[in-house]
Amino acid sequence: MRDIDDEEVWIREKEPVILSQNYGCDLIGVQILIKKHQALMIELATHEPRIRKTCNESEDMIQREHYSTPDLKKRIVQL
Repeated sequence: MRDIDDEEVWIREKEPVILSQNYGCDLIGVQILIKKHQALMIELATHEPRIRKTCNESEDMIQREHYSTPDLKKRIVQL
C-alpha cells in the first residue's frame, strides 16, 4: 500500500504541469514549454516501470489471497 501511495503522490505532483492551459505567448515561451514537455515525457518514460512493478507486485499479492486483497484491487484500478 505504501508503494501505491508513493506512486499516487508522484502522479499528483505531475498533474498541474500536465493540466496546465499555458500555451505560451511568444516564441520563447513556446520553446520553454516544449523543453518542459520533453523533460516530462522522459520522466514519465523512466517512471513507468516503477508503476508497473508496483502493480505487478500487488497483483501477485492478490493471487496469493493477501488479507488486503479488496483494497489492493481498488487501489490498482485507481493507480
